[in-house]
Amino acid sequence: MTYQDINPASMRFAKTTFKGLAFAGVVVKYGLSRNMSDAINGNGSFTYYVVYTLEDGNKVFARGSGTTQSDPAAGYRFVIVENFVGGTGKFKGLRGQARGGGTRAPGASSLAVEWKGEYWIED
Repeated sequence: MTYQDINPASMRFAKTTFKGLAFAGVVVKYGLSRNMSDAINGNGSFTYYVVYTLEDGNKVFARGSGTTQSDPAAGYRFVIVENFVGGTGKFKGLRGQARGGGTRAPGASSLAVEWKGEYWIED
């Protein structure tokens, strides 16, 4: 997506699948997020809220933010910080944080993302 004008109210939903993402050994089937960005020509900040649906039916809730930079020849680069704020069932007290970043090549329909973090489950 390329922004031609200031677009402070860009809001959209996204359903995303993940490879290898799991919480307490339970694999994430998909994440459904609400994304908001404030960017000019693809450069700026974004905020999102995501619900991860796990294979056992439980959910994990998180919110994140980051920045993105656009380069017409190289695509997009971005950095993110995501905070885990709870869940359902055994993930009700889940807390933690992940940090990372990634790229999207020009014309690509997917992202290359690397992130690391930690979480714990409070009583």
